[in-house]
Amino acid sequence: MSDSHMPQKYSLLGPEIWIRLAFMVVYAIVLKLVLLVLGIVAVVQFFIVLIQGQANTAMVEFSESCAQFVLQSWRFLTFVSEDKPFPFRDWPA
Repeated sequence: MSDSHMPQKYSLLGPEIWIRLAFMVVYAIVLKLVLLVLGIVAVVQFFIVLIQGQANTAMVEFSESCAQFVLQSWRFLTFVSEDKPFPFRDWPA
């Protein structure tokens, strides 16, 4: 990650801030969808544990990668990072 503790300077008239706004809107919408999917996965995983006595490994790995995507998205949305999440970088492992 190329995170810097020094925030990038933006100009009101420069195109960079408006392009970033467009990306922020898209990531905010995608983030809502990912959180919905993670909520569904949590409920399904609960019933899997009830029935099988243990969590489904593939679902755990999927949940972890989604959680990393959520973190990367929040870091971008809150200006902690200038790095755009997936698809501008690899999906989190």
